[in-house]
Amino acid sequence: MPNKLLKLKAIAIVLTMVCLTACSNADREKNDRLFKAMDEELTNARFYIEAGTASDQMKMQSNLTNPGTRDFTQIWQPKALVVSQLSKEVQQYMEAMKVDIIKGNNNQVVEDVVIKQGRGEKLYAKLLQYKEDVLKIDSNINNEFRSYFTIVDTSFDKVVGTKQFTDTFFTKVSPAAAMAVLSKFQNIVAQRENGIVHFCLKKSSFDFNSCGYVLYDNPIAFLSSSHVRPNEAIEVTAGIGNFSSRAKAVSINGRPIGISPEGNFVATIKASDKAGKHIVPIRINYVNGDLKEAVLVRQLVYYVDSVASKP
Repeated sequence: MPNKLLKLKAIAIVLTMVCLTACSNADREKNDRLFKAMDEELTNARFYIEAGTASDQMKMQSNLTNPGTRDFTQIWQPKALVVSQLSKEVQQYMEAMKVDIIKGNNNQVVEDVVIKQGRGEKLYAKLLQYKEDVLKIDSNINNEFRSYFTIVDTSFDKVVGTKQFTDTFFTKVSPAAAMAVLSKFQNIVAQRENGIVHFCLKKSSFDFNSCGYVLYDNPIAFLSSSHVRPNEAIEVTAGIGNFSSRAKAVSINGRPIGISPEGNFVATIKASDKAGKHIVPIRINYVNGDLKEAVLVRQLVYYVDSVASKP
């Protein structure tokens, strides 16, 4: 695929970056406000994901005290801890980049920190190495996650080199845009870590004494994309844990949605035609691990680009 098309595809998937050099000062300020809002929301989302991962690690620690789950946990908990350590290392590298960008506090800082120092190229190399290191921890992890463990997307990861990665995401962008890009990749790492740690938890949670899996309260709700064009379709998915039957009802904006054969609740909504931040309220009624009725209410966030939709 031509480099230009790869660049456009990556931009659409990650942030739909705006060419700031062609904008007026007023447009740049408006775009920076949007990027800062996105950065804040992405950071908050990452903290939520990391809290879920920490909770899963604690549950595995608890499984060590259960004679029925101890043996499997002794196999899978070390693998989960390695995943978290590898994730922590690449997260710290990106956080250090953000700190240096903030210190510079001028439009030249992105070129100085990311491009001239070669840290954009190093970051992409670290992200690709992170993927390989995580997948080789266990063949079961590799088989389960390799097909969709992407950094940007499948075609981008296979073809694009480290310099093109830097050109795509960090050339001629403002500090606010660079911060949002880094937050996006931090989110990707957090999501990969969360999925694999939860996979390890599931593997460690079969109780030989009760011949069944230990039940945990893990309500799930997410959007297919957090950054869309006006009126674009967004898929909303919700459920409990690994989409178990404990989810009894889900509503979006107060409207009930049906359950799929896989045990999750899926609906398609249309994005607003107004640029900026938008909220999708989700309510999940489910049965918790104590077999009591419970309710989860979440507000999912997405952003509409200021760029007009394609005809």
